[in-house]
Formats: sequence, C-alpha cells, structure tokens
Amino acid sequence: MQRLVEGTLVLGQVSQINPQDIAIALPNNLVGYVSMTRISPHLTKAIERIVERDEDDETDEDQQLPSLDQLFSVGQWIRTIVVENTTTKSRDKSTKKHIELSLEPKLVNASLNLDDIVPKSLLQVSVTSIEDHGIIVSFGLGELTGFIKKSALGPYKIDDIHEGQVFLASILHRAKNNVVQLSLDLKSTKTQIGDVTDIASLLPGDTVQCLISEVRAVGAGGKIMGMLDATIDKTHIGSTSIAENKLLTARITAAFPAAEPRRVTLSVLPHVLDLEVAKTATGQSPLDALPVGFIVESTKVTEVVEDQGLYVDVGVEGVRGFVHVGPSPDGSLITDIATFRSAGGLPSPEFGAIQGVLGSPRTDYRLQSCRQPLLALIRTACPRATIPTTRRRHNRINSRRHNREDSG
Repeated sequence: MQRLVEGTLVLGQVSQINPQDIAIALPNNLVGYVSMTRISPHLTKAIERIVERDEDDETDEDQQLPSLDQLFSVGQWIRTIVVENTTTKSRDKSTKKHIELSLEPKLVNASLNLDDIVPKSLLQVSVTSIEDHGIIVSFGLGELTGFIKKSALGPYKIDDIHEGQVFLASILHRAKNNVVQLSLDLKSTKTQIGDVTDIASLLPGDTVQCLISEVRAVGAGGKIMGMLDATIDKTHIGSTSIAENKLLTARITAAFPAAEPRRVTLSVLPHVLDLEVAKTATGQSPLDALPVGFIVESTKVTEVVEDQGLYVDVGVEGVRGFVHVGPSPDGSLITDIATFRSAGGLPSPEFGAIQGVLGSPRTDYRLQSCRQPLLALIRTACPRATIPTTRRRHNRINSRRHNREDSG
C-alpha cells in the first residue's frame, strides 16, 4: 500500500457504487475511493452550480445530477491516479488507511505524448456532448478531442450516456484535424502496442510485450521495448508458464512516474488481458461462489511464498485462496514461512477449515484458518479483519474432491 504514492497511475475495476463515491478494486487486494468531484470537470462544475444555486430558485432539470450508478457499473475497468494515500503521510499505526483516487482524464492522460495516440491503445475520456450520431469526448489534452460513433459504443446505448461520464476507450485511428476516432469496445486493445516515441506514454490498461529477464519466488521482472522496467507479481502470473528470456504479452496494471528509473507492473491473468470480470470455471462470479464469511471446510496448501503466505486449493475450479502472513501486534512477522516449509508444509495434507473469506473481488482471496495445525500461523494473518459470527446460510464447501485424490 505504501508504494502507491501520489501520482501513481493504477488500472482498477469498479467494485462498489455509493451515493457520494465509488470504490475501485486495485491490484493486490487494495481498494481506493473516488469522490464525485474527482470524476470529470463537467461533473465537478455541475456540482458547484448546484451548491451555489440560491435555495429560492426553481429546480431546473438541466441542473439535476445523474446518480453515480447511472454513470458507472460494477466491473467497469477504469484508469486512476492516486491523489492521496494516508499511509505515506503518517507512520502512526492508528491512522485510518485510505487511498483517494481521481479519474479525471487531464490527470490520468497527462504523460501521454500526442505522437503516441495510436490505434489499439487506451485513452481515458469524459463525455462533453451527446450528438445524434455519437458522443464528443475530452482527453484533457489541450484542443484534442474525440468522437465515438453510435455504432462504436460497445455495450452502451446512447440514451443511457450522460455528460461528464468517464470511460476507457480504444483508439481506432490517429488524430485527424484534432479529432480522434474511438470505440468503447475494448477487445482490440488485447493486441500489444508496437512502438512508442516516449515510454511515459505506456499507461495502465495498455497491452505490451515484456521480455522476462529474471524469475523469482514472488514474481518476475523484465523489460518492455528494451527500455521500461517491468515487474509481474506472482498473484498476476496465475497459471501462465514463465521463464527467463521468454516474451510475454501482458497488460500494464500500474505505472510509477516518480520512480527512477520509471517502472510499471504487469498482469497476464486472462480476465485482465480481456478486461472482463473474473469468473470461475462454471461462469460464476468468484464472490458468488465464495461469499465473504463463507466457511471453507477443507483446504490443501499448494504453494508457499516466503515471507508472504500460502496459496491454497479451496475446492472451486478457477479460484484459489491466499493466506496472508501479516504482522503481529508488536509489528513482527507472526512466524517464519521457511519453518513451515521445512516442517513439511509443502505439499501438505488437508489442514482443516478456513474460518472465512475476508473478501476481494479479484482472483486470489485472503483466508483465515481456525484449526490446528496451522492455527498459530494463519489465525492472526489478518488481525484487523472481521468475520461474521454466524455462518452465512450454514454453507460449506465439502472436500469430496480432495478425499478422492487422497484415497486414489
């Protein structure tokens, strides 16, 4: 969380829509928040007009704001920039952890070189005008504007679009007469960008090729176009085969402009590459298959990551669990993962129930154990998390599949 300093650009997914703000799911089980005044200039000005309006004035329909659930949908991908992170400003452990984000195109597109506005790359846009044949959008890049035809609105209908609304859009053609043709169908962005004049133009959401130069227990590192440093966290490698000198197609998930040299993080997870919502093998949402508070009756440790935690099989195809090793109340690690490894923790027999899913709408899930032999190791992994005192609908995940494997 402390790596997300102000100015960091992050690819996120809308996870919750509230009356006054939206929650954005970020990589590695983090969540940021976007207030109504950090979405687009048009929306901010509309809010200011309403605040300044005299109470005696008659209500004007033109001054009515659309609700946030009219502007966004859960699962929508968006490019964000960190404008405040409380953990980077205070070392006081009692300070509430909070990441404040902005979606304003002027901020998230700021480092983009105009010569690098090329087909199949992504731009964040805000709607400035709705016309008969499409919508006019702004990038926050001077006089350059964009146009999205009605036929290129993808999953959206023009009647449902509002001025001030923000989208990630795919570039169809280079700018002509200061107008860029775009589409809200993002499938074409899965093709990697060929070349850019400035590596600062490679932003979260763009698809690139990375040459792997190092593979570590916690992930891998490499170079994009031979110039830009990139890392892939183990969580975002998934089941993809990875090796040194291998060329991977990946999507940028974060960019750190303040780092010297500049660097980015990547993901090769299928749903990130496709910019889709993560699904289990049966097509369910992961948090429908494993709701927060769900009791997992039996699990099996499949992998140990030093000083980080354990990956476990939770019995749902397409979803695996992650047991995070967190700090104890005195700030030290609760145990040494290497000790667990030497004690025969990997591979492991089933080690008992998982107390509950602690929740995150992404591929890996933080879990907490409630039985021996891993009680001391895992039970304090997430000391601030709260688990429902009652079992949700008395649900269980039975371990028949594990039993068949053990008996076989």
